Amino acid sequence: MNYNMKKLFRMATLAVCGAMMIASCTDTWDDHYGDAGTGTNGSTMDYLTTHASDFAEILKAAGFDANLNSSQVFTILAPKNGSFDKKALLTQLASGDKSQVVERFIKNHVMLYSVSMNDEEKNVYLLNEKKVHFGTLAEMEIEGVPVEEANIKCGNGIVHVLSDDVRYKASVFEQIEDNFKQYLEDNGLEDDGTIVSLYSFLKLYDADSLDKNRSVEFGQDEDGNIIYSDSVIIRNNQVLRSLNAYLYREDSTYWAIDPGVEPYQKLFDEAVTYFKFNDAYAEDVARRDSMQKYFAQYNMIGELFYNANINEAKVTDGALSSKGDSLVTTSYNRWNWKYHSYKDAFTDGGILADVDEQIECSNGYVFTMPKTESNELPYDVYDAFFHNIQIEASPSVQVPTVGGERKANDEWTRESTFNGYYNTLSNDSVSNGYYRIEGKGAMQNPVVSFRLNNTLSGTYDIYICVLPWNVYDPDVIPEEMIPVKFKAILFEANEHNTIPYLTRDENAHNFTPGSSDYITCWKDKNTATVDTVFVGTHTFNYCYQYTGSPGSYLKLSLERTFNERNVKPYPLFDNKFLLDFILLKPHREAEPDEPDNPDVEPDHPDTPIDNPDVPFN
Repeated sequence: MNYNMKKLFRMATLAVCGAMMIASCTDTWDDHYGDAGTGTNGSTMDYLTTHASDFAEILKAAGFDANLNSSQVFTILAPKNGSFDKKALLTQLASGDKSQVVERFIKNHVMLYSVSMNDEEKNVYLLNEKKVHFGTLAEMEIEGVPVEEANIKCGNGIVHVLSDDVRYKASVFEQIEDNFKQYLEDNGLEDDGTIVSLYSFLKLYDADSLDKNRSVEFGQDEDGNIIYSDSVIIRNNQVLRSLNAYLYREDSTYWAIDPGVEPYQKLFDEAVTYFKFNDAYAEDVARRDSMQKYFAQYNMIGELFYNANINEAKVTDGALSSKGDSLVTTSYNRWNWKYHSYKDAFTDGGILADVDEQIECSNGYVFTMPKTESNELPYDVYDAFFHNIQIEASPSVQVPTVGGERKANDEWTRESTFNGYYNTLSNDSVSNGYYRIEGKGAMQNPVVSFRLNNTLSGTYDIYICVLPWNVYDPDVIPEEMIPVKFKAILFEANEHNTIPYLTRDENAHNFTPGSSDYITCWKDKNTATVDTVFVGTHTFNYCYQYTGSPGSYLKLSLERTFNERNVKPYPLFDNKFLLDFILLKPHREAEPDEPDNPDVEPDHPDTPIDNPDVPFN
C-alpha cells in the first residue's frame, strides 16, 4: 500500500467527528476541491438513494449500505441509473455469491476518505486495492469513464456521478481463475476437484488472511465478534510465493502464460513420471501419490510467470518487447543461468512467439496460447525441470564402503583442492576443484564411490570429467602421462530406499559387465588435456529430489595394466586420476536420422568427447 493509502486509513480513526468537521469548514473545502456539486447534509447513502437508486439498491441488497450510513468518510463513484446490469447483480447476490459482487462491483466504486476532482491528475486506490486514474475537472473523466457530476458534498464524504460503471480489472491471478471458470462454462463442466489445471493447483495453496490493523471495525455482533465495515485481506499463495510470482499483488507487474486445461493436462501426464517416490517417503499410497502430483505441477509451472519490471517487458499497441527481446522467469537464478531463460522470446520458436490473446490485467498481462490438436506448450520438461545434475567430486559426496568391498582410508589418497585449470584453458572444466584418486602403491587399484544426489525418476546419460595429472603435479613430464581405465557400476535404492552393498545386487547397473570391459580416459587422446568420458545411460526407478537421500551410488574401480614385455614405460594404464565432476545429463531420444547418442560417436559409446563443453549445451 502506498503512502496516500496509509494516510487514508489513519485518518479513518478520526471519522467520528468527520461530519462536524465537514460542516464547519466550508471555505476550506471549496478552496481545496474547487467547484462542488449540490450535495446533502445526509450521508453518501442518503444521496445515492435519491440520485443513483440502481446503485443504492445493490448496496442495500449486499448489506453495504450500513457502511455508507456510518460516520466514516468515503468517496463514491456512482454509476448512473441504467448504466449497468442491475438485474444480473441482484441475481448473483440472491444466489449467495455476495463476496464477488462486493469485491468486483461495490468496492470497485468506493474508496476511503474524501477524494475530489481538481486541477491535478492523480492515481488513487479503491477499497479493493485496484488503482484508478482521476482526471482533472477540465477532463471530467475517472478511469476513462465520463463524469456527469463531480465533487458532490455529503455528510460523510463525496460522490462523483459517472455515465457508466468502472470496469473491474482482474489481477493476473484472478484472470487465470476467470479463464478456468469460462472453460468450465464453455464445456458444461462442474469444478468437482478432478480437473487438472493451473488454477485448480494454485487455489489449493491459497493462504489469505485478514489484516486486522488495516481493516476498519464497525461494531460487534450478538456473540461479541468484531464486525468490520471494511475487511482488508492479505493475499497470499504459498506456491506462487515460493516461485517469486506474486500475481495477486496490485503493486507489482507480472506477465503470465495461461496454458489452458488440455495442454496443462498433457504436460502434467508426462511430468508425473519424473516424480515417482518409493515407499520410504510416504505412509500410504495416497500420500505418495499426492507428493508425486504436487512436485510434478510445482516444477512444471515455473516457466509460466515473468516479472515485467525485471525483464523491462512492455506491451505497446499489441507488440511485446523486453530487454534484449529475452525473458527470464521468476524462477531464474543467475548462478544457474542456462535454465528458466529464453532468448528471442517473441520471434519464431520463442516462448511468447505464438500468443492467442493478450488480456490486460490490473497488475500485468495474461497470455493465452492458441489451441492445437497436439496440445503442445512452447516449453517442455527439459526446459522446466529435467536438467543437468553436476556433482562436484569432493569428500562430502564420497562413499568409503560400497559393493561389498571395504577399503581403508589410507589405501589411496583423496584430496579436494583448487583446480588450477579453472578458467585458464579453452578445453577446461567448469568447476574450481578436483578430487585426487591415487593407488597407495604401484600395484594398488583404488576403488571409489560417489553419491548421485537429486536425481528424478528419469533416464540420464552419465559422464565423468577428468583432469590431466600435471594439474596436481606440475613436474610430471606430459609425454609420460598415460591413460586410465576403470570399471563402473551404479547401485540404486530399492522400493524401501535401501541400497544393499552387493556386487551382484539386482538393483545394480554394471556398465562394464565383462572381465575385459573397461571405460577409458584419454583413449587415443592427448593425456595432457581435460577429458569428458561417457560412462553409460541409466534409468532411475524413483525420484530422490526433495527426499534428502542420494538414492544411488556410482562406483569406479581403476585398474593399472603393465606392458607384458616390461618395456618402458612399464604401465599401459595408470592407477591415479583427478576427478573434476560427475555429470548426469537428461537422455533425449534420438531423431530417426540421428545417432543414438548425439554427444558421442555412434560406433563407440565409450569414446571420450573431444569437446568437454558438449554435455553442458
